[in-house]
Amino acid sequence: EVIVETIKMNAACLTQLGDEQAKGFFTCVQCKEMKEGDKQYRQYCVGCADTVRKKVVDEKKKKYGIANKYLSVSFENYIVDVNNSKQAEYLKLCERFADGYLQDKRGMLILVGGCGTGKNHLAGAIQNSIITRSGLSVYYVSFLDLMECIKLKWETKNNSEYNDYTDCDLIVVNECDNR
Repeated sequence: EVIVETIKMNAACLTQLGDEQAKGFFTCVQCKEMKEGDKQYRQYCVGCADTVRKKVVDEKKKKYGIANKYLSVSFENYIVDVNNSKQAEYLKLCERFADGYLQDKRGMLILVGGCGTGKNHLAGAIQNSIITRSGLSVYYVSFLDLMECIKLKWETKNNSEYNDYTDCDLIVVNECDNR
């Protein structure tokens, strides 16, 4: 209790001394609490940094076309059907693709299969993994929307929407728009 009181008193004294003399402490811009750390390099305490990072990543995911129901899909929460031995192989293949893409920034993967086999989940997991781990731009678009965008570009000579797809790091194209 004495140590805790001393720390509180030191923090209060440092606050009164001003920024120049309060080296080794910073005020978190999110929770407004004084924390130990170098003010020059820290804006958020550890807890708030995780919250802010998740919010930024979720905003990026929405910007890149991920529907709300796919924001949290991952390789870890993909459920392999015990009656479909290929699903475990496909999961590993998709994990390797995401890892390889982060290293080389190139590659192509085509997921083909019947309804309910987990193609959208795996595509979303690839997209979420790459965005979360690297911050790269990974857009989701249905094939029909991409073709409509290209058609519009040719008809109007307007590149603005089309540029989202040409300037991104990776595009995930779905054969139908069921997200």
